[in-house]
Amino acid sequence: MKVQSAIQPKSTSAAKAPPSEQMPKLVVGKIDENGLPSLKEDTFEPPTGYRASAPIEQQVFTTPAADGRTAKVEWSDQVLNVSTKGQPAVQLVGKDEAGFEQLKEWAKEDAADPNENSTLEYEGQNFVTGVGHAGKMMSVASGYYEDAGGAHPDHGTMYQTYDVRSGKQVHLDDVLSPAQFKSVVEQVQQKLPSINSEWTDTFEPINAASPGDAPRYEDWANQVRDNFALVTDKDGRQYIRIGWESGMTVLGDMAARFTFTAPTDAAFEQKIGAK
Repeated sequence: MKVQSAIQPKSTSAAKAPPSEQMPKLVVGKIDENGLPSLKEDTFEPPTGYRASAPIEQQVFTTPAADGRTAKVEWSDQVLNVSTKGQPAVQLVGKDEAGFEQLKEWAKEDAADPNENSTLEYEGQNFVTGVGHAGKMMSVASGYYEDAGGAHPDHGTMYQTYDVRSGKQVHLDDVLSPAQFKSVVEQVQQKLPSINSEWTDTFEPINAASPGDAPRYEDWANQVRDNFALVTDKDGRQYIRIGWESGMTVLGDMAARFTFTAPTDAAFEQKIGAK
């Protein structure tokens, strides 16, 4: 499959942006060989007037194995809460109970018929690091790590953005107009092959309708829609960051990351709660 086949022609029927609407402009496009970084590691900067807390909750599960050993699961969840004066705290990121239950089931299955090469030790972690904020939106890098005793642990990280007023996750097309969102998706499509053509296929989304074919525009759009962050620099300029990890490769952790200037039009400012 040729890399260029993933690039879809621009639709002639796409809505045009009104004169007052500003298009996001790509300013950085790169591949990070050490995984997806946050803007400021391990710091949480909520919008003005809000406070954030990110406690870690741990759980342990054990079950006897048929060979006399004990299978053990150690699980930790980092949750993220925000609060403002006079209002109850809102949880943005909660515990992954389904992930913990899955590891417990694997531990029970292995304990019933243990392999002598298995350690019968399992570990899972969910964590969040701060990325930034804009208006009333707060963005984090949400990651997970699961070791079920295989040759390679499973892990990944993605950007997530939340409205601190409601606690709900926000999608990029919630805060951009259809024309602005389409512009972002197309710029990612066009930029990715020029960053590192050798690894372009690694980052391409899967064609949901026909997995063996090149991804369609909507496959790229679905990848971009949820995996974004809004950040504000020290001078008050706002940016949109798009990124996703490739998953595990022979080179280790790799991530594609794109930074766009955020629109400054009134509609965008209103949608993110800046006005």
